[in-house]
Amino acid sequence: MIFVTLLTIRPEQNKEAYSAIKKFKLPKGVSLKTMYGLFGRYDAVLIYEAKDEKAGMNFLLDICKIPGVTDTETMVATW
Repeated sequence: MIFVTLLTIRPEQNKEAYSAIKKFKLPKGVSLKTMYGLFGRYDAVLIYEAKDEKAGMNFLLDICKIPGVTDTETMVATW
């Protein structure tokens, strides 16, 4: 399953949050495909693959614990 998560990050913690995400140890069954910083309503987007909804949700809950991450919006992508 492919997940697309949009992140809102406190401006004063952008650098630290991006660094923490890049260094984040991925759980088994999850692979980060790409990450981009954004201008506009959201500050970053993560595109990742997980073996199932539970693995995707557990990864997202860990991302939400990163200092500076204040809000997320996640969609499941299909093709």
